[in-house]
Amino acid sequence: MNGEEFFEIGIVEKVGNGMAVVRLTQGEDCHHCGARLMCAPGEAQERSLTATDPIGVQPGDRVQVSISGRSVMIASFLLYGAPLILLLGGVFAGMHWFTVNPELFSLLVGIGLVALYTLSLYVFSRLQPQTKHVNPTIMSVHPPKEP
Repeated sequence: MNGEEFFEIGIVEKVGNGMAVVRLTQGEDCHHCGARLMCAPGEAQERSLTATDPIGVQPGDRVQVSISGRSVMIASFLLYGAPLILLLGGVFAGMHWFTVNPELFSLLVGIGLVALYTLSLYVFSRLQPQTKHVNPTIMSVHPPKEP
């Protein structure tokens, strides 16, 4: 997965500062995908992402977006792996630290570590400028889809 690239087709909604917000269209395989509820949780919600714009697209353009497998792996670890490790580490450490009611206090330590991690990740992502080498990239502009 590290060397893979994922491609999506979407419509450009906003552009600025070398970045573009792209609303992704539903692909043919979306109806059969088991993870479709995570991509677009509700009927009205559409998937969108912010992508690097090296070719100068305009709002309304139909584009192909490339997402590197490495970026997907890093995001997956930051969102799922690290909190799981912190939760389990806090629970196991708490079981050794506390003698009175160790189950409750170790669970609270684990949840507290995950909460601190989530807060710090949120603050860091807001303070850090968007890095263009991690974001998806617009690869090409496609002609409008015929009805």
